[in-house]
Amino acid sequence: MLSLLIAGVPGGCEPGPVTVPPGAQEVHVAVNGDTVRLEPATVRAGDVYLVQNPGTSVILVERKAAPEETPGPLSDEELDRVAHGDTFHTAITGGFADGPPHGYVSKLVLAPGKYAFLADNPESLAARSGGVIPPESMAVLDVLP
Repeated sequence: MLSLLIAGVPGGCEPGPVTVPPGAQEVHVAVNGDTVRLEPATVRAGDVYLVQNPGTSVILVERKAAPEETPGPLSDEELDRVAHGDTFHTAITGGFADGPPHGYVSKLVLAPGKYAFLADNPESLAARSGGVIPPESMAVLDVLP
């Protein structure tokens, strides 16, 4: 099983800016206020380069049932719980590609499954919206084998 590697985040740091190799998989992330969009929303497992607009950041939510467990994809039930602000048994990583010194590209190594990308902290989004994260504030990346 592949694990998650995030360039520019402790535990997955790569020195300097991350560049997208020719032919590599890219997911473009657009964040506008509490709205997040992924293009494309489906990729193959393996190296995925997250490309963001300057000055924005996004939060990744993955499954992590125990401290020693490697974070991974979320089940449909776990995605529904996250959509209601419940982050039990998840790993939350934020600040992707928020600019220099690491640039606006982050390299992820993803296993097959689903990953949630949020415009803000899940608890905050749910609290502002009556306990449910608005659909436009959570985008799901479907990673195929």
